[in-house]
Amino acid sequence: MNRINYSTQFTGTCETSDYSDGAFKTRTTAPIGSIFAEAGEGTVSLSAAGDAEIKSTIVLTGNGTFQQYGTITFEDSRDRLHFSTQGQGRIEDGAEKHATATLKIDRGEGRFHNASGLISSNFSVNEHGDVIDNQIAAVRLD
Repeated sequence: MNRINYSTQFTGTCETSDYSDGAFKTRTTAPIGSIFAEAGEGTVSLSAAGDAEIKSTIVLTGNGTFQQYGTITFEDSRDRLHFSTQGQGRIEDGAEKHATATLKIDRGEGRFHNASGLISSNFSVNEHGDVIDNQIAAVRLD
C-alpha cells in the first residue's frame, strides 16, 4: 500500500454569501508543490508545477451542521479524488463562517484509481465569499 499525505491551504471563492437556499458551491486551488507522496513501489508522482483544484457543494442541514461533496482534480483532469462528508460537518454561524469536517474519499480516477482515505478540512468563508480551506489528508493507494 502506498500513500499520499498532504497538509496544505486551498484558497478560492464561494458562489454565494447569501446562504438563503441552504447550499453553496466553492472552488479553491492549492499549488501541487505542497502535496507530496511517500516513497514506495508504485507511488503516484505529482509534478511540482500547477495547481490542485477542489469544486464542492456544501448543503446546510440545520443546527450548525452540513454535508459536503466534491472533487479534487490534480494537474491532469483524469487524476481525481471524489469525496463526501463522513458524518456531519460543523459550521459556526456569523458574518464569517468557520467550519470543520472529516471527508471520506469515495473513489478515485486516473492515477488515483482505487484510492481511499480521509481528509480533515477546516475552512472559513467571509462575507465577500472568499474561502480559505486548511486540509490534512492521508490518501491510500491500494
